[in-house]
Amino acid sequence: MTRTRVFDRQKVLEKAMLVFWRKGVDGASIADLLKEMKISRSSMYETFGNKDNLLLEAIQCYMDARNSEREVLNDSGDVRLSIMRYFQNHIDRVFDEQAPDGCLITSTAAAIDHQSALIQDAVETSFKDIESSLMNLLEKGKASRQIDSKIDSKKWAFLLLNLHHSINITSKINHNKEDFIEMIKHVLSLL
Repeated sequence: MTRTRVFDRQKVLEKAMLVFWRKGVDGASIADLLKEMKISRSSMYETFGNKDNLLLEAIQCYMDARNSEREVLNDSGDVRLSIMRYFQNHIDRVFDEQAPDGCLITSTAAAIDHQSALIQDAVETSFKDIESSLMNLLEKGKASRQIDSKIDSKKWAFLLLNLHHSINITSKINHNKEDFIEMIKHVLSLL
């Protein structure tokens, strides 16, 4: 007779996401995950299969939660303002004392060389989604003449993607939120 699951899968997944986020992929042990998730080892394996599958679902949970941040990139009314709002939201989240430091995707990317192909694909998808959203907005800005039509949208989107992830890392050392805001303002003035 199989036991009925008596936990909320989404809540357990969110707790696992926080463990991976706080401790990093390599630092999050099964024991850490089980303690935070408050489920048995057998329940974890029956529900998620293994640690990689759990991480994969945690990454998807994280990306789903971040989708609302990217929504401002769909507003092409004022392209520079939309990009600034995107980065302001990102910087606010990075400096939110209630949230773990950094970014689950950035920390997973830092350990990507020894992750499964599925994990690598999930991280790559996250990177491409952000880059694509930025590139589309830049193209709209060029079409509406809000920004110089000669800029290379792909290169600028790549630059902005890298700024996004560098903020996650550099903020662990530089705790002055205004430095990051001023950096983004300066970059946007070059568009």
